[in-house]
Amino acid sequence: MRIANRWVWAIVIGSLSVIGTGSLAFGKAIHGRWDIVSVQGVNVLPGGVASAMANDGTLITFTGSGTFVAPAGGQSGIHADGDGDDLRAELGGAAERDGPGDDVCVGDAADGGDRGRGHCSGRNGHAATSSAVTGGGRWEIQGFLGIGSASGTYWVTGLVRFEPAPGTLPPVNDLVGNPDEASAGLIVLRLAYSDGSHGILVISSRLVGAPDAPDTVFEGITATKGFVDFWRRLPPINFPFFDANRTLFHVRQ
Repeated sequence: MRIANRWVWAIVIGSLSVIGTGSLAFGKAIHGRWDIVSVQGVNVLPGGVASAMANDGTLITFTGSGTFVAPAGGQSGIHADGDGDDLRAELGGAAERDGPGDDVCVGDAADGGDRGRGHCSGRNGHAATSSAVTGGGRWEIQGFLGIGSASGTYWVTGLVRFEPAPGTLPPVNDLVGNPDEASAGLIVLRLAYSDGSHGILVISSRLVGAPDAPDTVFEGITATKGFVDFWRRLPPINFPFFDANRTLFHVRQ
């Protein structure tokens, strides 16, 4: 799929954020799912887009979703090298060799389907996703006036940390996961890009207007790719036929 130029994102402030939290016990592992979502009326759907800017205004845009297991305390340094988890994203579609080495992306991580679902496998068909992390999607970079454009797929290779945040899901139709498991939070993921580069994806989810949602929590993403830091997150926007920069977690223990 082609992700259109979204320079208008930098100047438009969204009117709705759809993130909530569940009640989690201290000291237990968190099984979760992350999504870049779309809001259509009162419906929260998978298949959204989110962007961030580099220092010179170059824009990177992502689609995607995935799952993770964060041990007690948030955890760091978990890599995708184990067996599957019962929260693994639904897979489908043809496999595609679209990255370094012998990695194989399957499902929507390979074909760029709207849900952004899928995972990548390592050599000889062994899973490169694990009980720790799965997921991926598409990326696109656009320089000023479209100069220096590039695009491809990415997959998650490791979990750096996840932290749930306060908040309650507003009265919307959560068509992504179980509404009772919806959560605000912050996750840091390691990525491999299909052009051979590596980076970090930071996904932050916030419930705007909730009395227990800290103002320090933002809604959207930031990312790195190689030596470039796309540090300037863009705010959520909500047009009648287009919205962007929405994220959502679903978590349980």
